[in-house]
Parts: sequence; structure tokens; C-alpha cells
Amino acid sequence: MKKIFYLLVIALLLASVSLITSCHRDHHLPHPGHGDTTVTTPCTQGFPTLVWVKPLTDSTANTGEAADITVGSDKNLLISGFFNGTGDFNPGTAVLNLTAPSANAPYQQHFDVTGKFLTANVVSTAGIPPLPAGSVKRLRDAAGNYYTFGSFAGTYDFDPGAGVFTLTYNGPADEVGGAYYIQKLDASGNFKWAVLTGIILTADYTSNAFDIDANGAVYAGGYMPVEEPDAGQGIVKFDSNGALVWRKGTETANDMDLLTDSKKNVYTVSYNYLSGQPHALVKYDSNGNQVSKTNLALGGTLLTANLKLQADAFDNIYVGGSISTDFFVEKHDPSNQIVWTIRSHGVLNPGENPLRSRNELTSLAIDAAGENIYLIGIYYGTVNFNPGSGSNTLTMPFPEGRYFIARYAQCH
Repeated sequence: MKKIFYLLVIALLLASVSLITSCHRDHHLPHPGHGDTTVTTPCTQGFPTLVWVKPLTDSTANTGEAADITVGSDKNLLISGFFNGTGDFNPGTAVLNLTAPSANAPYQQHFDVTGKFLTANVVSTAGIPPLPAGSVKRLRDAAGNYYTFGSFAGTYDFDPGAGVFTLTYNGPADEVGGAYYIQKLDASGNFKWAVLTGIILTADYTSNAFDIDANGAVYAGGYMPVEEPDAGQGIVKFDSNGALVWRKGTETANDMDLLTDSKKNVYTVSYNYLSGQPHALVKYDSNGNQVSKTNLALGGTLLTANLKLQADAFDNIYVGGSISTDFFVEKHDPSNQIVWTIRSHGVLNPGENPLRSRNELTSLAIDAAGENIYLIGIYYGTVNFNPGSGSNTLTMPFPEGRYFIARYAQCH
């Protein structure tokens, strides 16, 4: 019996060493230099660790907006947005001034995985098919086709070439906004089709909920007025030729985002504005049937905005957004169970207004392996970006705001 006991103890010790070694082997975090924002806390199994957080540049906060972040095939980071006037886009000591050729000119900033600034440029629109009025989101499928999801009012020609293809929307007089459309162009910019979605834009209901599944089917979500079937918040699905497949009402309401996974399931997240129910991540199959619904751990019924969805290669779903004066991110597994949550925290002096130290999440991205989560947003005052017990802060004197970029690593 003693021999068996000792063998079990040795086996347990070896398993523990293997687990710890595996976790540290995946993420060797560098030691920070003086004034660096790199964190050396080792990665904890199943919980993300802040690797680094860095300010972008004053220019994007003062003259424009850092709107989106993506991870390229080379693992470098691409931040895109819009700006006006002239600004320095190098967040370091060197200067790289860009001047907007027009109002709300598109720009790009490039960083490597260590957060090192590489370059920035104004995005040329030469040779790019023109985008219809009020465009919100543009995606590209595996074949190179472009899909644009946006809003317009009145009559608009959606064929950028010599042909003409018009859609018309004249909503009720009390409806502020317009109608959402989907437009498809081929890889060369030639017009394929355009459709009205039945979703409208109003002062209370906006949408950025748009995605394409592996078969080229197109999904959009948002508010459907009383003139449409299934009035209220809903999802529509069109096939790759622009034919309506189905239209379904949903429980969710304002500030929706939408995402499809590799199995063509559809996820939506939003605040149930009409009934005051908690925020939830809802999963549907490709036929629009609800599969599961999980209330967000940190969203609750608090004021939550700018909700975003991303998925990794394993169909884990990441929900990010702004909650009260902080941002939050939480991970759900493919069965829609919460795996972990993280939250930033403003650092305040006694009696200080919480709004003086706050931050807002703009966008998030996950790398192909699901090992790193990248966030961009804007912060005011002093904010602690470390989700653990440590402190790692950036400061921008209130009321000025500055955009940030942060990297979090998770062990597998």
C-alpha cells in the first residue's frame, strides 16, 4: 500500500510540473524597461494576463477615431479609422504627421505583436469601388467579393459602374435615419446585387450587426419597424445571390452585434432595451432557431454600450464592450458557457467624480490561435488595465482623451 501511495504522489507531482511548464512555455513575457507598460505576471491557466498596454497617439483622439483593429496573417496589427486635419500618428518620440485630404479621411496604423509602431498611412480611395451613402460596415469573403452594410434615405443608385440599380426608401416623417441595405460587388468592384434588409436606422436604434458565413450567406440584425413582419429587433438572412432566406424576430434590442462561427451558427449580443432584461449572448442555428442564451457576467442590467463580438479558430466567442466607466471582455465556449471575464478600473482620488477616470472599448481582435486578445479604445484620467491583482496604468489628464492599444494573453 505504501508503494502505491508513493507512486500516486509522484504521478501527481509530475502532472503539476507538466501543467505549469506548459503554461509558461506558451507565453514567455519580456521584462519591462524603464517606463515600459509591459507586465511580467505569468499567465494563469484559463485566465488572460495583460502583456502590454500602450497609448496610440493624441492625434486620433483629437482629430478622428480609431475604429477597428485586426490581426493580419503576418501577426502584425492593423488599426483603421478616420481623421481630420493634420496629426502625428507615431506614438513614440519620433514624428509621423499625416494630413487628411478630405473630411473624415480613412487612415491605418501598423504595429507588431510587441506593440512597436511600424508605420501609418492615409488610405487611398483610388481604384476602390465607391461606397454608397451612410456606409457602416464592409466585409470581404474568401472569393474576394465585397459586401457593404449601411443605411440611406431617398433613392440611391447602388451600381458603381455604368449601369443603374436603384433602391428607394421613404420612411415615416417621425423616423429619423433611413433604411439598412446590403450591397455586393465582385473582387473587381463590379456590381452584383443590392437589397433592402427591412432594418431601419433611427435615433434610438442603430446597427453594426453584419456577417458572412462559410457558404457566403449574409446575415444582418437590427430594428424592424411596425410596417415589417416580426416588428421589433430581428435577424435577416440572404443567400449569396441576395435572395431572402428567412427573417426572425429576436429577444434582443438596441446596440446589437452579430457573428457567425465556422459551423454557421449565428450569435447576437445586445441590451434588451424594451423589457429591461439583462444583456445576453444568444446563439442561433443557421435556420434562425435559438440554441442557447447566456446572460453576460459583467453586463448585467447596467449601462452597457458598443458591444462587440469576435471568435477564435475553436469557435470560442469573445464579448467586449463598455460598462459604466470601464471596459469588459468575457469569453464564452462553443456551448455558450462563460469561461472568464476581465474588467478595467479607473483610478480615482477620494471624492472624485467617476467620469474623470474612465475608458471606452472601441474594438477587439483575436489572433488565429486564440492565444492573444487585442483591444483598442479611449481612456480619460488614470485607468488600471491589469485584470489581476497588479496595477498597470495609463494617464491622460481629464477632460482630454487618448486612444490605447492593449494585448492580453491566455494559456491553453
